[in-house]
Amino acid sequence: MKYPPKAHVIQSTEGQTVHLMARVVTKDNVAVQQSGITGTGGQEITRNIFDMSVADPIAGIATSSLDKTAKIFDTLQTDAEWTADTTGYNFLDSVATADLATGTKRWRVQYSMVVTGEETITWEYFVDVQDVYGS
Repeated sequence: MKYPPKAHVIQSTEGQTVHLMARVVTKDNVAVQQSGITGTGGQEITRNIFDMSVADPIAGIATSSLDKTAKIFDTLQTDAEWTADTTGYNFLDSVATADLATGTKRWRVQYSMVVTGEETITWEYFVDVQDVYGS
């Protein structure tokens, strides 16, 4: 499968939780903070998961609403998990094994949120899960 230009491709083995990180910025290249994200009560960030091995991967198999306080950091994080650069990340989501079914598959995990004064910000990852248990 070909990925779109600049796609984030993650390799994982089945049974592992996948940790997806990003530096999410506005059109002015300013890191998004929790206070700028619209929505209330844990409904601020939408995560859609698509099974790329089916005939119609446009239809998502799982949609979740995520709480901005659990996923967005107000300061950039530069811990050892982030290896892309020295600037850091402000978004972290752990996708559970149950959301990425067993067997060798490709998944597209897409996030979106609305930031005050911005249009909807959308970003995505492609996750290749390798079958290690023979399922």
